[in-house]
Amino acid sequence: YEPAAYGKEMPSSCCGLINVPKSLEIALGHGFDIKFGVRADDLEYPSDYKSFDELYSALKLRLRYAAEQAMEITAAYEKHYDLVTSAPLTSATFADCVEKGEDAYTGGAKYNNSGLNVTGLATAVDSLMAIKWLVFDERRVTLGEFTEILKNDWRGADELRLNATQSDCYGNGHEAVDALYTDLYDYIGGLFNGKRNGRNGLFRMGAFSIDNCFWLGKGTAASADGRRCGEPISKNSCASVGKDKSGVTALLSSVAKADAALAPNGGVLDVVLHPSAVSGDDGLKAFAALVRTYFALGGFAVHFNVFSSEELKKAKQCPEKYSTLQVRVCGWNAYFVDLPPEQQDTFIKIAEGTE
Repeated sequence: YEPAAYGKEMPSSCCGLINVPKSLEIALGHGFDIKFGVRADDLEYPSDYKSFDELYSALKLRLRYAAEQAMEITAAYEKHYDLVTSAPLTSATFADCVEKGEDAYTGGAKYNNSGLNVTGLATAVDSLMAIKWLVFDERRVTLGEFTEILKNDWRGADELRLNATQSDCYGNGHEAVDALYTDLYDYIGGLFNGKRNGRNGLFRMGAFSIDNCFWLGKGTAASADGRRCGEPISKNSCASVGKDKSGVTALLSSVAKADAALAPNGGVLDVVLHPSAVSGDDGLKAFAALVRTYFALGGFAVHFNVFSSEELKKAKQCPEKYSTLQVRVCGWNAYFVDLPPEQQDTFIKIAEGTE
């Protein structure tokens, strides 16, 4: 899911990560990091958001700043790749590098692109939908009160948190939610797609987080979709954990609405299926049809895990009996029993959502 031109490109496919829920957090804090209580930028935010559109514009302002910072920092350290990542043996396999007499990591390849990846987009969209509903439509709470609740990690606001988790969420084929997702996706891609990097190439948007969604979540305050402080943000092109409740076909239709061409650095969707869904000849035919349909809709890449939550729970309780059980983490497989407990629990929650 990280495309490159074979023999002609030396891509740096994960130079930077744009944490979209973090940018929303900072926009809600009018430039302050809610989790750490520090000033995050010197942008001019409205003193009070009088409408959802004003908040959404502030988020886009912050995302522009984040993209500019990511490009500036990346271009600066790329100028020193010759000191830390020179690859003479690899470079000798590139015709362009041989002709130029230049290392592949310093611009010797024909294409020298840099990937900046959008992370947590589903978490941000679900949070925006919850804010729109609870603050601006239903007026159950003011935005200032809601921000304070998030700062306090939902303490004393269990009912509101329950309501937030029940708002329309990404991955269920809802037209309005999917439209918000694709608007943000298109906007962020436009911030750096085609801009020059630091090694004679271009920046490209990617739509994957790999397992960075876990450590990025640890540095992100509670979000308005019901997620608690420190919990993982949404992974890759996926829905938030447990939020895609309308079935796998609805999930695929939502994800495929985003134009994969706007993420030339690649993107991937992770899908978990219960074993009963793909058992027997009929199950395998349905599985194959699911894959074909996704790509016919314009999907780019998809990974599957097939297991039950019960199996994973047993593996966590008795790891010695499940030492060979593998799960697809992202671009690689891992033994389930070797994963950190937080990642094991996330796989279990996802599997529970399919049952």
